[in-house]
Amino acid sequence: MATWNCNGSMRLDIGAFEESFRDRDIVFFSETHQAPGQLMPHVVGYRWETSHRLNARSGHGTRGSGGVAAVLFREELQPLLHIVRRDEDARYMWVRLRADTDRFLYIAICYFPPSTSVYAAPSGQSPFSLLDDDIWEFSRDGDIILLGDFNARTGNSHTVFYDT
Repeated sequence: MATWNCNGSMRLDIGAFEESFRDRDIVFFSETHQAPGQLMPHVVGYRWETSHRLNARSGHGTRGSGGVAAVLFREELQPLLHIVRRDEDARYMWVRLRADTDRFLYIAICYFPPSTSVYAAPSGQSPFSLLDDDIWEFSRDGDIILLGDFNARTGNSHTVFYDT
């Protein structure tokens, strides 16, 4: 398993792209800049699941806006891998993997825009709050992994940390 904040670098030489994850079963991508109707690169033996914003960024042609998530996985893993939730604002996507135990593995691949972005909370709710709700829900029957770019800054002197 690997994670890559590709910052829109999906337009690579396909050979070099494939070589970057040849020994991986699952690769998670954040900030892919995928636009509506835009296909991800075809990779023999692999499948894509993606989450992207419903409209492209104005002034950038067909390039999508900022943070969206994608997972690329070996085709033979399809029966074990399910997308269980996509954020309506395309800031994260939850993947459920069936493990060899009696519990699932839930993985959230995230790209949270900086708090100053118009995409940070377009529907009025913080992505951190939504993610927290999902963690409580999914942790009842599985283990949780969070991946991606959270753009979470802690350099403010007013930051308070709680030891739970």
